[in-house]
Amino acid sequence: MESNRKLFRRRAIGCLPILIALLVAAQDAASPPIGYQSAKDAEQKKTLLLKDFKPNSMLHVPQHQVDRAKFYVIDVHNHVNDAGRIGDRMPPQRVIEVMDKTNVKTIVILTGMWGDKLQTVLDQMVKPYPDRFVVFTQIDWSKIDDPNFSHEMVAQLDDGVRRGARGLKVLKDLGLGVRDKSGKLIAVDDPRLDPIWQECGRLGIPVFIHTGDPEAFFHPTDAANERYEELIEHPDWSFYGPQFPSLDELLKARNR
Repeated sequence: MESNRKLFRRRAIGCLPILIALLVAAQDAASPPIGYQSAKDAEQKKTLLLKDFKPNSMLHVPQHQVDRAKFYVIDVHNHVNDAGRIGDRMPPQRVIEVMDKTNVKTIVILTGMWGDKLQTVLDQMVKPYPDRFVVFTQIDWSKIDDPNFSHEMVAQLDDGVRRGARGLKVLKDLGLGVRDKSGKLIAVDDPRLDPIWQECGRLGIPVFIHTGDPEAFFHPTDAANERYEELIEHPDWSFYGPQFPSLDELLKARNR
């Protein structure tokens, strides 16, 4: 009996290398070796659409949610309840509640327009809360072809300041969207604007001017554009083509 046991052990031990080899071979067959070349069918598998690509971030860092500024904030670029209807519409008291909660001392509403529309914003936001809101006026580009455009805009600016406007806002329309009756774009350094800038200086009010946009907006909306998804969403933000000046031309005109 003892000899049979020894014989069985010897045979089992003898089969062990074969068993290990079979297990390794099976594992190799199930898990191919790590390679350094692209898979042959990689291109065929690239079918995920950009709109369906929603990766989870693998950045693992501590998060610090800041709900209130340590020091009070002056928000110099806002459009809440503006005359141009660019920003959100909220009851003024609700805006104040959010400001108090986040420690925003003052908000500058840039797009106040002019005349009665400007007055509406001033009445709604500034009169009830004179220390919390500042409103800027704007240029009426619909009058660009008027022979007395410069004089009219200086008078409009003076009227806006008398009403309570505290500055002048110029959107990126200047240089990219405003055209005269011939279809020509109005340049940022158009001499008809000089009296307006001079009047701002005389009045002692700031001018906030938005010239140009991200450089990618001046390139084709194609696979090489880093803002592709954004430009597909907002095609009117694309300023590529001979009908627009380059970003460099815009900035040079602004700086002249």
